[in-house]
Amino acid sequence: MKTTFISILVFLMILLSGCQTANTVYFDESESIKQADSFWYTTAIVSNSGNCYVKGDLTDSINYGVKDVPPSLLMKNGFIRLYDKGDAANINITSVGGCITTESNDVYIFLNKSVENAVPTYLCSGYTQAYLWDDTHIYLLSDKGEFGYTSLNNPNSFTKIAHNIKKFRISSKESTDPTIFVLSENDKLYILDYNEEFNESEHYIDNVIEFDLLVPHTKLSILSILTKEHDAFCRFGDYPLNYEGINERNFEKIGENISSVTSYGKGVAMIDKQGRASLYGYGFKSNSESGQFFHSEVVFENVKAVFGGDYYLIVIMSDDTYLYFGRDSYTNEYTRITH
Repeated sequence: MKTTFISILVFLMILLSGCQTANTVYFDESESIKQADSFWYTTAIVSNSGNCYVKGDLTDSINYGVKDVPPSLLMKNGFIRLYDKGDAANINITSVGGCITTESNDVYIFLNKSVENAVPTYLCSGYTQAYLWDDTHIYLLSDKGEFGYTSLNNPNSFTKIAHNIKKFRISSKESTDPTIFVLSENDKLYILDYNEEFNESEHYIDNVIEFDLLVPHTKLSILSILTKEHDAFCRFGDYPLNYEGINERNFEKIGENISSVTSYGKGVAMIDKQGRASLYGYGFKSNSESGQFFHSEVVFENVKAVFGGDYYLIVIMSDDTYLYFGRDSYTNEYTRITH
């Protein structure tokens, strides 16, 4: 009886291993990361070699661009490759799928629960940033600074919302309609409702050269901004995600001589001009406990970039090695940041 059971188990393992095809390629941990994004527990990265990978609770339908998702029994604790053309610049993922923009400003999209667009599929060209909200609203920033949207059905029909834009973020909180944040070339951060007409003289925060936004859940929004004077500010807490709600009280100053700000699920990470990374926020402990709080203390040195997500913070060092903190989307364990 025992021999029969072992034989059946071996047969099942062989059968399942056939489902993990040659298309299943994992990220080489010796390589570095040049960009990352997340949606809840799923994390996507772009490698220095220009390929894209994803890690999370993947299935055949919620596949985030992966052609052949291995059975959970055989899935390793690593990022699985979904794009291998070697020219990716950025990846962005949402609940419905994601977008990849390339070094030559091409846009690829992939949709969960889709047949035609289950893996990265070319959509259009001429854009430096893309965000997939749904199949009729793919928000885009052109290489000429024009911000607007297109659709899967008619990708060449671009509806312009604003011009002279250098960056945008889109998120929602308690409603299904998104709030749109666009940073203009003249250093104004505009905050727009979903159906609001763009007006250059209304609904903006002035003197902003960089910003980041993260909404980990309906009770928390983390908006970080960097001014021309290289001072960092943030709004951290539960507030309406609109212009009035964001400005109902003053931003808190959290740093000086800062060169970049990044919002992550527990706070804000800042890099100063000396390449030191400081934190204003928590250092991760578990889902119910946030861990130690950092009051803008320097935590890392010789830092090149940081990327924040709902449940993680990735720190890229000057030598291209990286550190990963937060919740592992495979093991569910947390790597803490401590004093």
